[in-house]
Amino acid sequence: MRRICSIVFLSIVLFAALTVAEPWQSEITLLVEGDTLILTFGRSPDALDGVDPMDDIMPITPPSAPYAYFEKDDPLDPYVDKLYRDIRE
Repeated sequence: MRRICSIVFLSIVLFAALTVAEPWQSEITLLVEGDTLILTFGRSPDALDGVDPMDDIMPITPPSAPYAYFEKDDPLDPYVDKLYRDIRE
């Protein structure tokens, strides 16, 4: 039993280390009233944790259509509070 727990623990640590070390992206696809909304998040060693104009995409809020976004709370850039794509370091 102890050996199984050790193997599981080491596997989780290895998976976490590989996930942090490699850049990755994932998409969330939402279907709302016939519209397809896609949000992207991920990790890149070149990205910044704050708002990054090279990796983050800020949405233009439609006047009446449904939309989705990631909330952003960055005290260094309080004017950007929504993102379609959020890539962090």
